[in-house]
Amino acid sequence: FQVTDTYVSALKSYVNNPYNILDDSAKWKEHREKVESILKSVNQENLNLNKFKGNANDKAISVDANNLTTEQMTELSLFASDLLNQIRERFGTPKTVVTKGMIQVADEVTDGYVADDWRFGKGHDNKAINNVARKYGLPNYLENLNSVNSGDEIHTMYDAKKWVYESISDLLFNGWEWMHAQNITGVSSVRGATKEYFALDISKSLGRTSAHFISVFDNQ
Repeated sequence: FQVTDTYVSALKSYVNNPYNILDDSAKWKEHREKVESILKSVNQENLNLNKFKGNANDKAISVDANNLTTEQMTELSLFASDLLNQIRERFGTPKTVVTKGMIQVADEVTDGYVADDWRFGKGHDNKAINNVARKYGLPNYLENLNSVNSGDEIHTMYDAKKWVYESISDLLFNGWEWMHAQNITGVSSVRGATKEYFALDISKSLGRTSAHFISVFDNQ
């Protein structure tokens, strides 16, 4: 997975605004707007660099998006983590590490989405996330979410990996918001963190397919 030098430097500058919004809001706003313009200008270039190339063997492996096995969740999580770490290598930010504990957390979060019959356009299912966060003593901002208005996207492991790959691209290069990009790249990492425990799960309901990137920094 590739990101251009301009995107890397611009996103870092977006997050690390040299002006304090309380001390000089005009310069803070001016800097942010300038950097946003740069990010928008290189958006299509970065989209063009990243096209999914899957393994044909994965087309023979059937998956149920709402009932992945632990092995399938682990495989998808490692796939996503490898892509994220290619990106984070460019940004010099803490790497993601897939753990059994986070696999369990991600599975329970997505189970909550399914139980709540969560529909496209409703954003995050905060109730489901908060319930799991409280259970394990974690912060409640665990999730980066990408959804599409279709419930019929994933039937095979090939489909699932393609959806994960495209979700990372969507979260980085949607061209209108960069909060998810900060999280995906690790630029907004907690001070003092050295790694980020991570897992990924997918879910669907009528009219929605989602990729759930679930993570927590080691010092949290």
